[in-house]
Amino acid sequence: MDDPIVEFVVNFLVAGGGGAAIAYLIFKTLGGNWIESKFAKELEEFKHKQAIEIQNLKIEIDATLNGVIKIQDKEFEVLPEALRLLHEAVNEIKSLLSFMQMTADLDHMGFDRLEEFLAGTPLLDTQKESIRQTEQKTLKYSEEIFWHELNRVKKTCLNLSEYVAGNGIFFPPTIKEDFNSIVKALHTALVDKEIGKQMNDFKIEHESWIRIRDEIVPLYNSIEKDVHTRLQWHGVR
Repeated sequence: MDDPIVEFVVNFLVAGGGGAAIAYLIFKTLGGNWIESKFAKELEEFKHKQAIEIQNLKIEIDATLNGVIKIQDKEFEVLPEALRLLHEAVNEIKSLLSFMQMTADLDHMGFDRLEEFLAGTPLLDTQKESIRQTEQKTLKYSEEIFWHELNRVKKTCLNLSEYVAGNGIFFPPTIKEDFNSIVKALHTALVDKEIGKQMNDFKIEHESWIRIRDEIVPLYNSIEKDVHTRLQWHGVR
């Protein structure tokens, strides 16, 4: 036995016989103090263990909350930029695919004005020369400039796609899913337009515009609404 008081009383009782009553009185007198001391010691140990567990739990909760806050702060940073890139991509592809594109009237330009206009375009020198040599300058310009505009819009959509892929981990799941869907739809619309242009197939070109009208624009409006709602939630967090 580790406790000297208990060992003393037990030994006394074993050796006692008639002294058992005396031993009982000793145990009653000393044992009460021992029990109180033992209880106080165990209570103190229990409180110490509880304090350690509470402190460890607090550290764990603080670490979790800090992680959540960091993710939410990152989300607050990336969502506006993703929406900006999406806005840019949708507007550019709508302009490219629109059948109501505004083009300068090159057919009625004088030589100096035509040269000034061509100098401000990304056209190659051979393309500019082909415009100079044809009578239908406006039509020729529209044909040549299309491929430059297509490549520009492709780069804009690629920027959006890469940003979503690189930062999608910080998007809420539903918003990330919608972004992935609209990126795919934008790519498909561009492919339809490019194939239609190459094959001179108006029907295929028209399908690209239908996709813009019926799929991309409604999805864009939904994403814009969801992102604004999410950002407002951050503001009152």
